[in-house]
Amino acid sequence: MAPHLLKPDFSSALPSSLWGFLVMSPEYTSRMLQTKSVSFKYRGIKRRQVLKEVEFTLPKGSRVLLLGPNGAGKSTLLKLLCGYEKPSSGSVSVGGVTSNKALRSGVSWMPQDARALRGLSVHDQMEYAGWLCRLSRKDSQSKAADILRRVRLADKRHEAAASLSGGQMRRLALGQALMSPASFLLLDEPTAGLDPAQSANFREMLTELSSEVGLLISTHLVADIDGLFDRVVVILDGSIRFDGTLDEFRALGPDAESSSLASVFTHVVSGGLH
Repeated sequence: MAPHLLKPDFSSALPSSLWGFLVMSPEYTSRMLQTKSVSFKYRGIKRRQVLKEVEFTLPKGSRVLLLGPNGAGKSTLLKLLCGYEKPSSGSVSVGGVTSNKALRSGVSWMPQDARALRGLSVHDQMEYAGWLCRLSRKDSQSKAADILRRVRLADKRHEAAASLSGGQMRRLALGQALMSPASFLLLDEPTAGLDPAQSANFREMLTELSSEVGLLISTHLVADIDGLFDRVVVILDGSIRFDGTLDEFRALGPDAESSSLASVFTHVVSGGLH
């Protein structure tokens, strides 16, 4: 079945690790991914407020680090930016267009809960992600093989995806995200479960990304990717409390000259941001 024949409700059958590829096309090549006054409450009896009046922009080609303690709303913001969740109020747009089709077409998302698809090999799962991106079979096969080499999984290509270790599954999820031709790439805790050598390889892959791709990474492991970003955003209690350059962020630390991102982050979340 060709990708354009996918039914609108087909996404309900996909794990979140592949949902972001559905109905992909290069149709939306925008210069900006943006939220306007976005608030979000989870459905249910408690209806806990997760995000409050969030204003955020991700220009094409920028490299942004998203920081915040557990429960601050980082993963929720990424889900809203790719269209996986809908805001309770406010809007999310790519190139000024607020439709889910535009978000799915313009944004590629690597979620925290990377999962294997039952019965598929590692290469098959990568190729399936390419199919969801509307790549031709030939292009999907070629791109899958190339990216598997880049994420150091080429030797696992014929093995069942379900047999991968946790760290290997994270690399497969990153590979799936890189299959997309989207203008914006969102990575949620991408280095979680990776050993030091794998983290170094991940840094190398990020430096190889096209300068046209807007990159947003949410992580606690800032030491793994320090030096790769031109902007830092900090979420505390569901609100953006800081949005500025690396130098401006380091100035929040006790020693602006020598503070690492990790030490500044620790200082900020322990009360150093008012």
